[in-house]
Amino acid sequence: VRREIEAFLKKYPEMEEAFGYDFIKTHWQDILILRKSAGKEADSLFNYGLIGLKKSFGIKWISKDEHWRGLVNLHIAIGNYGWFTFAYGLPKLKEGFYIKWINDHWEDLVMLGQHSAGKDTSLLFESGLPGLKKAFGDDWLETNWQNLLIVAKEAGKLTSDLFCEAIPYFKELITHQNLI
Repeated sequence: VRREIEAFLKKYPEMEEAFGYDFIKTHWQDILILRKSAGKEADSLFNYGLIGLKKSFGIKWISKDEHWRGLVNLHIAIGNYGWFTFAYGLPKLKEGFYIKWINDHWEDLVMLGQHSAGKDTSLLFESGLPGLKKAFGDDWLETNWQNLLIVAKEAGKLTSDLFCEAIPYFKELITHQNLI
C-alpha cells in the first residue's frame, strides 16, 4: 500500500501538501473509490476538486467522518462530474449558507446531490439552493425543506433544473401550503 500511496503522491503532489500523508493513508481505500468513480476526470478531482473543497471547508471539516463519508457517497453518485461539485458547487453553497446550515443539513444535501446525480449537481449547490433562498428567504426554505426533499426525490436528475429555474420562476404561485 505504501508504494501505491507514494506513486499517487508523485502524480498528485498537491494532495499531500493540502491533506498530508497521514490523511491520505487513513483514507486510502476511499481515495481509490473516488479515483474509480471519477473515471477520466480523476486528474481534475485530485488537482482541483478536493483541493478546492479543502480551501473552502478546511481539513477539520472534511476529516469528520460524517462529512467524509457523505463526500465519498456524493462523488460515487455523481461520477466523473463530482470534481466540479467539490471545486465549485459546495464552496459556492458555503458562501450563501455558511457552515452551520450545511452541517445541520449535511445528510439532506448529500441526498439531494445523489438524486440529482450528474453534471448539473454542481449547479444545484452553486445556484439552485442559493436561488431558492434568494427568491423566498430563509424562513420559507426552512419551512419547506422537507417538502423540497420530497420534490427532489421525485424529480431525480431534473432537480437542478427545477431548483435553479422552475420553482423561482413560479415564485408568486408557490406558497408553503401548495408546494406539494
